[in-house]
Amino acid sequence: MYLCSVTLTTLWVSNSRGSVSFFKNVILDITNGRNVGSSLSKNTDKSQLRLVLLNAHIGSGVTFLGGPLARQPDVFYFNEPFHKVLEWRYLTGKKLCSYTKPDCQYMSDMRKRSLDYIEDLFNCKLQHHVDKFDDIFHTNTLLAGDSWKNFRNCRKYTSKTVLQCLHVMEDICKASTYRVVKVFRLNSVVVSSLLETLPNLKIIQIFRDPRSVINNHISAPWYPVPKMNLGRVKDDVRALCNRLNEDVTEAINIVKKNPDGFKVVQYEDIFNDVSKIKAVFVFTGLTVTSEIGQLIRTFVKRYSHRETQHNHHLVFKFRKTLHYSVVKAIEKHCKSAINVLGYKVFRSEIHMKDPRARSMVGKLPFAV
Repeated sequence: MYLCSVTLTTLWVSNSRGSVSFFKNVILDITNGRNVGSSLSKNTDKSQLRLVLLNAHIGSGVTFLGGPLARQPDVFYFNEPFHKVLEWRYLTGKKLCSYTKPDCQYMSDMRKRSLDYIEDLFNCKLQHHVDKFDDIFHTNTLLAGDSWKNFRNCRKYTSKTVLQCLHVMEDICKASTYRVVKVFRLNSVVVSSLLETLPNLKIIQIFRDPRSVINNHISAPWYPVPKMNLGRVKDDVRALCNRLNEDVTEAINIVKKNPDGFKVVQYEDIFNDVSKIKAVFVFTGLTVTSEIGQLIRTFVKRYSHRETQHNHHLVFKFRKTLHYSVVKAIEKHCKSAINVLGYKVFRSEIHMKDPRARSMVGKLPFAV
């Protein structure tokens, strides 16, 4: 077994100054080993093809919904294709904004290029974007799902390059009936424009209480905001609230215009409720078999064990773990989104930590 290196170029990423660089070298190690084949079927008839886009903010629990989808035998799943492209940046209209602080720059062509990229993924044109594929994301079973098994085997057991392995994956993608893309770095207005060019597309926009989102940010070891740095945490709060306030308002308008193609889902509504997750899957056009139902129940059980629950099935772990000063900052800057999404503002820290106090004003406005 030996290692060799191939240098690829033309990757859209932000450099240390925040501007977009179109040329960045990526060194890919290629391991020589045994060959692994794959069985391929014919291309899917376009009339039978179903496209699904899951859109959310990082920390909103979208993996809870995407996980079961990624493990369906007839689903080809793209896990966060903008991870390597935008890194810790977020595209809203023609502005490219920092994910962790309230800072944006005007980028006139990023929207079109991002949409073209998603369309190419839905059309299985993977080799066109070899520089954007991250080996870590696509060789991780939990993140990438079962559809990338052949890619993992190709990279692990053969001497083929990423480009060569993607050639095999294109054929597998074209044979799939359902193609699902999960993204974190585009707002609802940007992704909704795809409904005009992709008639078979269904978009699910997932929202979660921003206090839970921030709590997830600072609890995750991979998120670039240290829990103990209060200044950076509050920068993250302002950045999230700037995105979320605008996103919620726009998403409501999009649902009114295109209820058959765009659906808003609240994490607190579907968490721990198998029937509601099934209903979301039905919206995408996916046939919910008994096997899919069992897989959903498995994910519900796994996440129920990991999360702290309040008010029956509603999950608000932040009430026990998030510093109250951060909670108040979120309630101040995310006031518009919190009101529209039906989350309750707490009168005091004692009120927040009281298990008898409800976390919702009433029924969730986007309940399935």
